[in-house]
This record gives sequence, structure tokens and C-alpha cells, in this order.
Amino acid sequence: MKFKFDTDYKTSKTLHFPSDNISQELKDRPEYFRQCASTILHKYVNNKCWLPYTDVVDGYSVSTLRAYAAGRNSSDKYKDIIIGPRDGRTGKRPKTTVNISWDTVKILPQKLDVVLGYFMKMEWDIDTSAVDYQSNASKQAILATMKLSTSDKYKLMREEVNAAMGSPIAQMPEMPDGAVQGSPLEFRSEKEVDMFASMGGVFLEQEAAISNLLDKSKEASGWKGVSAKHTKDLVTLGVCASRVKTNKDGTIVESEYVDPEMMIIPNSKFEDFRDMSWGGEIQRLSIATLRETSKLSDEELLDIAKRYATVDGSMPSGFYYQAQQFFRNEGFDQNMMNQITVDVVDCRWIGTIEDTYTSVNRKGGEGFRFNQIRGNVKLNGRDLRDGKEVKTYSRQVIYKCKMIVGTNYVFDYGIDEFLSYKKDLNGGMRVVFPYRVQRTETSSLVERCISFVDDINLSQMKLRVAKKAMPTPPGFIVKKAPLENVNINGVSYSPQMLLKMLQDDGILIVDDQTPWGTQNTSSRAIEPIDSNVIRQLMEWRADIEWNINMISIVTGINEVFSAQSPTAETGLGVSRMAIEATANALYPIAFAKEEMEKGMFGCMKAKWQVVSKFIPEKERERLAINRALQYIKISTNLDEYDFDVRLEVAPNEDARLMLLQDIARMRDLRRQAGTGGILPSDYFLIWSMVNSGKIKQAQLVLAQIEELRAEEDERKRQAIVQENMQSQMMSNQQTAENQSQLQQQDHELNLQSQIEVERAKSAFKIEENRAKSEEDRKTAAVQNLWGWSSEAYSKKNK
Repeated sequence: MKFKFDTDYKTSKTLHFPSDNISQELKDRPEYFRQCASTILHKYVNNKCWLPYTDVVDGYSVSTLRAYAAGRNSSDKYKDIIIGPRDGRTGKRPKTTVNISWDTVKILPQKLDVVLGYFMKMEWDIDTSAVDYQSNASKQAILATMKLSTSDKYKLMREEVNAAMGSPIAQMPEMPDGAVQGSPLEFRSEKEVDMFASMGGVFLEQEAAISNLLDKSKEASGWKGVSAKHTKDLVTLGVCASRVKTNKDGTIVESEYVDPEMMIIPNSKFEDFRDMSWGGEIQRLSIATLRETSKLSDEELLDIAKRYATVDGSMPSGFYYQAQQFFRNEGFDQNMMNQITVDVVDCRWIGTIEDTYTSVNRKGGEGFRFNQIRGNVKLNGRDLRDGKEVKTYSRQVIYKCKMIVGTNYVFDYGIDEFLSYKKDLNGGMRVVFPYRVQRTETSSLVERCISFVDDINLSQMKLRVAKKAMPTPPGFIVKKAPLENVNINGVSYSPQMLLKMLQDDGILIVDDQTPWGTQNTSSRAIEPIDSNVIRQLMEWRADIEWNINMISIVTGINEVFSAQSPTAETGLGVSRMAIEATANALYPIAFAKEEMEKGMFGCMKAKWQVVSKFIPEKERERLAINRALQYIKISTNLDEYDFDVRLEVAPNEDARLMLLQDIARMRDLRRQAGTGGILPSDYFLIWSMVNSGKIKQAQLVLAQIEELRAEEDERKRQAIVQENMQSQMMSNQQTAENQSQLQQQDHELNLQSQIEVERAKSAFKIEENRAKSEEDRKTAAVQNLWGWSSEAYSKKNK
């Protein structure tokens, strides 16, 4: 039994929804909401919903699937097979000696933990973009303004105007209305603007507002925990559910996890239940919670507490004493009935409401004036002469009601707050239902494995029975006759003593004669047990291994996906096929999870648009959501935009770590080589952005930093080239001067050498002339003395 008093709704007469065409005055009464909530409960307990209240013939209940997924499935079915069913009269099983452990094998939970761990690593980034005509025009204007700011002609004109005026009159062009101001770095070319736009950097203030509001919803709702529960339900049940609500106190849109076991879902042909017109869930609340959330009086709360605290109409023994002792021991000083829990059905359904307005065309240029009225109104003659008219419009709304099961008490009923609408195929406005349900359209992983799990457990139980019944080694059959009254050396030995001798010394002495003197050797005293039972045990073990292998096949959760070491003969191609099998088996779950959360965020987005529209101006500035938005202010025209909500797989921790390692290598490259890469300050900037999840912004900043560092390196290279050129020129000039000096020195040396040579020649000539003159003088002296000439002297000597 899921909740108390369910039989009251099963046995009651057929209930139906009240007519939607009744007056609004009747719809405002508690009886209308009580009738609707009772009808929804009546449908639920009589299995007229998609998820049945009890087990069905061709399926499994939610509790059964969850028990198998957790490894806590009941062992009664295995006891019925091995021991026998319970006696119908006594409710007891037949006596047996099967005293074994009935704990089930936990192989399926281990497989499911691998799947849940895989999906828990998968996080989604929300990408919101305005897709209406006005938004597209605004984005084009932003791009044009950014590209204008990079024009060289514009920059030159701005510099000339500022220089002529002597003050910075001409500034950067202002962004159009609705654009977020500022960018990480100043753009220097149209190429950078296009890159910035391709990275999603061109966005409107409204897009940033919706994105921040959805982040606020994720934070307030504990989105990671809700997402993990959705994954577990899809893996276990093949269906998950959630509800989007508005916190009236904090004006915050939140999402709540809804347990499919306690949710009332009508039948639908769509996998996402898009045609749902009514639904609800069973909640278990304490009396203390009812005091805070409802306007029930103390007398009504006391009556409710008595109904849920009684058993068969009487109060349990010692209830008040135990409750009083509990709170006294825990140190609480509160009403002891506050601990009593009650079942509450929280229902939503689509209805219509008629809004009546009076319109009059005011004179003096004021135009038409409209006033909303409640109830019936009659116009008098003066109103008719002034042109006053009464018009009634019908629109869809969502009614809500919380009813305490088994009672007539209802609270928190009326029209749901902050309704959002969307256009249907015919152009009409249809209200958005706050429940989001998604199913896989395939059997769940647990449902695929139940038969194999049962076979594993049954073989395991039989294996345990066989192991318990097997004797301990050595397993002998001892015949009594040859071992009784054995006398050895006048000492009588008992059979136990003989067996002890066999165990210690390896020798067994028996009596080979009967008391009548006949031979007792027709049979052996000790015979081994037939070991064929071992073969049967091995067959059960092989059956267990086969079923485990079948679980891996039907779920796709193989050794490769589980990050276990595959067998040595598993080749690379086989591993790839195993990964493909896993992807095919888990794709329905991944698709349903993505669609579920996309629809949930889309519903929250629509709720935020309505919330921002109807916040009073006096309360707008002091709301917590505005503090969360930081530099973006929510405008009242946020509901006029059409937003597209997409989910993108965010990088996991491993991908972020690899990205940070690559960035660190870029930093180390600049440290070692002095060029290329990035600076340490750039690294810490990008590191903080990556850790905060701003991957796109980090990519943009990294790309621009790389260009800046490349330009710096280019400027350094140009400076080095210029310096080298200057050094070369100075070197060439110095070389020319040196060569000139060397040439001058060579010329001087040659001239000096020539002078020395001429001087030596002159000296030699002079010496030669002097010697010749001396010879001539001597010759003349001889001639004078001997009276002959030199020729005659020469001839004489000859």
C-alpha cells in the first residue's frame, strides 16, 4: 500500500471531473477543487494512469525494478522453488534443513553503477539565444558597430577630430540598445569581430539575463542532484519526471524532482507526455509542515492527526507517551503531534477562466480605457450613452490543489502563479503545463536483466545448498562391521581410534573375520565417495557466468566500457565494437535525459519571462535575482523575446585537465624559448576562466592573447633585424675605414720603400761613380808616370 486510505478511493463510486463550463463563482469554491483532486486519486488507485498503482500482468512495478537495481530483490521466489511455497492456511513454509544465506548476487548494481558514473560525468551548458526578428536585427547592428570601430578610416578621423578640438570628443561608437557593453579585449580587425561572433560573443542583454536567471534556478534547485536522480530513474524505470514551480516568497523559479512511483501520470501516446492536461503527485508531509504551508486551524490539524495516528479507529498504545519522550529526549519543546506524517496529493489540471473587461473611449484624446471587473455587471443608460462596453474573454489557466488523502481538507488551491503560454499549431495560446515527463520508449536496463538475475540467484542458491550438503574431506564411507571389537595385543580399539590411526600413521587395521569365524573380506572397509557431484557444481557455476555474460550483452555494459582489463585475445577491432554496442544500448537513455532537461529549462525560461514581467517596480531593485545578475538588470520587456534554449555537453574534469596542461605547456614554452606561447599572467587568467566553466570565453581570450603575443614576438624580431642591420652597417663602415687606413698605410709604406730604394740607388751610384773616378785617377797617374795609355797597357798585358 503506497498511502493510507487508498481503499476509500478504490471502493467509492465512479468519480469524474466537474464541468468546465460552470461559473467562475463555483470554481472558486473548495468543493470544486476537492472534486478534481478526488477524481485524480480515483483514477490512480484504479490503474487508469500510465504508471499503474499496482503490479500489472506484463510488466513490473516501480518498487520491483528499484529493488532489482539496488540488489535488494526479494528471495521469496527462490525459496518457493528450492524449499516450497508457503502453506495457504498457516502462511509458513515446510520445515527444511536448508540453512543457507539467501543474500542475492549484487552483479546488476555493479553494472548500473558504471552507467550512473558515466552519466554523472556528463554535464550540460545552457545556451540561450533570442531568435525573433527584432533580436536578429539588433545582433546585426552590434556586428556592424563592432566592425566600424575597427576601421582605419574611422580611427584616423577620430584622432584628427580629437586633435583638432584638443579634447577626446570623438569616442568609440555606442552599442545598440539591449547589447551587453564591453569585451575581453579591444578588436583590431574585422576578422577578430567575426571570430568573436562565431564563439557566441555577440549577445543581447536579454540573452544574458535569461542565462543568468537559469543559472540561478540551477543553483536554487540543486540541479546536479536532480539530474542524477533523472538518470537513475531512466536507467531503472525508463521514465523520469520533474516539476517547475515558482517560489512566491523569493520570486525564484525552481525545479523539483518528482518520484515516478508517487506521480500520477495520465496515458499518452507521446514519449514526453506533451498532451498532459492533468497530473499530480503524492507527498508525505508532517503536521509541522502543514502548519507552515496551510491555513488549517489547530482543530482541523488535530482531527487530521487523529485520523493518521489511529489504527483501526483506536490510538496505538503508548503513542502520546512515546511522542512526548521523543521530543523531550531530543530537546524539542513543541507539540508532540507535529511528528505525525500525512499523505497529501498535489494536483494540477488545465481549465479555463473568463476575464470580463469594460472599455470606454475617453474624450480629449485619451483613447480607450480598459478596466477588469469580477462578477456580473450591468450598464446603465449613462454608460451606454458614453459608449461603454462589456467584453468577456476566455483563456486557459492551470488550477492547483493540495488535498489531505482520506479527508475533505484542501489547501493551497486556486489558479497557479505566473502562468506561461505558448502558441499552438493553430496560432492560439496554450498554457504551459509545469510537469515535465520523459520516457525512453524502450525497456529499461533493469527490466532487460531481471530474468538473467533470477537465473543467477537460483543457480547461486542451489550451489550454496550443494556446498552445504557436501561432506568435508576426505569423504569416506566407513563400514562398521570390520572396525568393531578389534583387539591388538590384548587391547580393544574402537572405530574412532582406528580412524585416528589411519589419519596419523596411514595404517588401518580391521578384523577380517566375523564373530562366527567366516572371512570378512567380501567388501572394502573404506570406499571413496563418488565425485560426480563436482561436475554438477561446475555446471551451476558455468550457468552463473553465462547469465552474467548475457547481462553484459543486453545492456552493453562490457568490460571495455567498465574500464576493466579485457581478455588477452580481445583485439582492437573487438574493443571498438564493444564501445559501439555500449553507445547503442545507452543512446535511448542519453537522448531522453537531454530532452527531459531541455524541456525543463525551456519551461523555467518561460516562467522567468512571466516573473520578470509582473514584478512590481518597487520590489524589482531589492530582489535577490537582481543581485545574482550583477551587471544586468531585468527589464519588463523580457517576455517579448522568443528564446531558443539548447544544451551543450560541457567539458568534463579530464578534458579541462588536458586543456590546462596544454595551456601550461604554452606557458613553459615562452619561459624556455622566450618566444611563442603565453605569459604566466595569461595562464592564470585562462586557468580561472576554465575552472569557472567559461570555456568559450577562455577560447576567445586565448586566441586573442596568442595574436598579441605573436605580434609582440614579431615586433621583437623586427627590432632584432633592425638592430642587426644597424650593427652590419656600422661594421661595414668600420671595415671601410679600416681598409682606407690600410690602403693609406700601404701607400705610405710603398712610397717610403721607393724612396729608400731610390736613396740606396743614388748612394750606390755615387759610390760607383766615386770608385770609377778613383780608378780613372789611378790610371791617369800611371799614364803620367809610364807614358802610355790604357789601351797600350792592356795590349801589353795580353
